[in-house]
Amino acid sequence: MAKKSAAKKSKKKAKKASTKNRSTSSKASSKRDRGFARKFDPVTAEDASLVLRLYELRREDVMRRSRDKLLLWKPSSIDDLVAIFDFEHPDNAAIRQVSSYFELSFGLARRGAVHPELVAEWCAEGLLLFAKVEPFLAEFRERVSSSAFQHAQWVAENTEWGKQRVEYFRVRFEIQSKPS
Repeated sequence: MAKKSAAKKSKKKAKKASTKNRSTSSKASSKRDRGFARKFDPVTAEDASLVLRLYELRREDVMRRSRDKLLLWKPSSIDDLVAIFDFEHPDNAAIRQVSSYFELSFGLARRGAVHPELVAEWCAEGLLLFAKVEPFLAEFRERVSSSAFQHAQWVAENTEWGKQRVEYFRVRFEIQSKPS
């Protein structure tokens, strides 16, 4: 009988702690500027498992072809960015698939489902896409979609890896755009 009573007390304590953690977690995730639902210090096996699953999805054949198209895409104006998001554009499906995939991945990091630095490091191709659209993003948000690339921007501005990679891409694009 005493064992049952102790087990009930233990369950009540666990439930109370769980409720408290959920309450704290939802408060943390409501901080939209940070977006963390938990403290991120070391990367966990769960983080690695989720990022590996995201990597598997990137290897899917249609996704791979879409990513290949966008690696070659070099927008030089707001018109190039607006054009590719037109449903009539031949690469529209590719931009929608790739941008939404990386927005989903970066959104998971922003909301605390996975370690942001790990996602920034392993999804650097999404940061490459962000760096390509970034010069035109403010106008694109005014003209087309106010929430476009919001999670990519968050990763680019709030993770050390994201800051470094986007800066690297900016410099690379500047060098590539100079006449020979």
